[in-house]
Amino acid sequence: TTSDQFVHTLKNGRFESGNIDYSVSLWFNPTTVNVSRWRAVFAIGVLDRSSPQNNDDEISMYVRSGSNVLHVNNGGSSFDTTGTVSAGEWTHIVLTYDGTNRKIYMDGSLNVTNGYTTLNLPDEMLIRLAQSIPNNGEQDEYMDCKISNFKAWFGAALTAEEVKTFYDMGRCDEG
Repeated sequence: TTSDQFVHTLKNGRFESGNIDYSVSLWFNPTTVNVSRWRAVFAIGVLDRSSPQNNDDEISMYVRSGSNVLHVNNGGSSFDTTGTVSAGEWTHIVLTYDGTNRKIYMDGSLNVTNGYTTLNLPDEMLIRLAQSIPNNGEQDEYMDCKISNFKAWFGAALTAEEVKTFYDMGRCDEG
């Protein structure tokens, strides 16, 4: 089932808030991409939001409604990929932040680079797969997809060479 697809984490003083380097890597295979509402691929951040969403306390990636473009929110700003994902096909996606720029890699190659503001991850947070962070009591619908090899690093931005290595390794669930 798609319910309860999240990991509850505590920072416990191990991570800095603000502009910290990070990387998120995953293989993603959507059942459909032409969705009527934005659907979350993943969301990392607050447990619940009682006030309207401002995105400065999360890292999240969505399939944009009515398209097959990936949309990234974090640090109070957002941007889209120039590449697309296809229904029924696996795509390797890596999002990094190196202190200056956010980068999205798709299938081992740099897709887009974007300047960055400040991310303020909370002391207690959730990592949600195929589900967004509740916003003012409203929950986005689940993304109908498969996710494999999800990894998140806080305090480290993967290099282009490391991204290519992860892509070349493939998924761990391949026959």
